[in-house]
Amino acid sequence: MINFSARQRMHALFWLSLFHLLVITSSNYLVQLPVAIFGFHTT
Repeated sequence: MINFSARQRMHALFWLSLFHLLVITSSNYLVQLPVAIFGFHTT
C-alpha cells in the first residue's frame, strides 16, 4: 500500500470534496432539463 504524507492526504481530500460537490451541483441542475434518450422523455 502506498503511504502518503498528511499534506498529500489533505490535498487529495480537498480536491475530491470539490469534485464531489461539482458532481452533485451539476446533477441537480441537469435533472431539470428535458432530455429524450432512446425514445424515453424525461422532465
